[in-house]
Amino acid sequence: MAAFAVALPWLPPLAVAETRPGGGAVVSAFERFGRETAAPGGRLEASVAGRLLIGELGCVACHEAEIPGLEPKPGPDLSGVGARVDAAWLSRYLAEPATAAPGTTMPHALDSVPPGDRPATIAALVSYLSTRRAPVPLPKPTGLNPMPPAFWERGDAASGATLYHRVGCVACHAPEEGRSGVAPAATARAPLDEEDLIEAGIPLPEKPFTSVPLQHVAAKYSRRSLTEFLIVPSHARPAGRMPSLKLKAAEAADIAAYLLRGAGGVAPPPAASHDDARTAPGRDAFVTLRCVACHAGGVDGVAAAPPG
Repeated sequence: MAAFAVALPWLPPLAVAETRPGGGAVVSAFERFGRETAAPGGRLEASVAGRLLIGELGCVACHEAEIPGLEPKPGPDLSGVGARVDAAWLSRYLAEPATAAPGTTMPHALDSVPPGDRPATIAALVSYLSTRRAPVPLPKPTGLNPMPPAFWERGDAASGATLYHRVGCVACHAPEEGRSGVAPAATARAPLDEEDLIEAGIPLPEKPFTSVPLQHVAAKYSRRSLTEFLIVPSHARPAGRMPSLKLKAAEAADIAAYLLRGAGGVAPPPAASHDDARTAPGRDAFVTLRCVACHAGGVDGVAAAPPG
């Protein structure tokens, strides 16, 4: 984090709040730079902040907009979702996205489905998505980064807590209560205003912003799937805003153990967890509900219809 502060001296010290009252989608860049555009210290003009939200929330994946260069942010790649995500959690997520994953930017995809038909549609979607089990392309083990059998089970939560607060996680996710993991707040020196402080390279006063919630991860991931995600986040989220932290396998396992502490981690759904009678209807529903507009890896060879 120190190197990050040197490279970007105009960034104020981080003060990550746990959640925003009232819930809702959390877009890190907007929370960090756009939410207080009208207030002193706002980083973005309102029109720029709005454009950011339209892209990050994927609005133009479904809605046509005559704005040059406006592209939706793709959702997670689903080619391996059956091995990555717990099936019971996925059912809850499809039923109530914002409840199962607070802060999610995914809309309620089943809003157009009559309430009485939703349980069957969800069961079919989960059955189909459980068949999508592409492996994660982990880096090759080396002497400096060994990957012994079941290395994800060897994580140490105490070491993971230290890493979580040091390697950059708390730039977007709230630190544990009683630990900051961030630089101390700078004190603005009168009569310098914000522009003077930026020009002088002096950090701005601390300004809290909403974090990306993590309370759902214990229900969503197993130790293996979370560890693999932390090693190669771009595999599941090619357009995600989480960077690779260049973690060694043991470090990723430690952070996963910390995030899943007390839960033990759910087991990934077994290969036979899907219902063959529901798999084909689930595939059809995935296409009909336009899930393919945001997600790659869900249905091979099927492209989304143009937004309308």
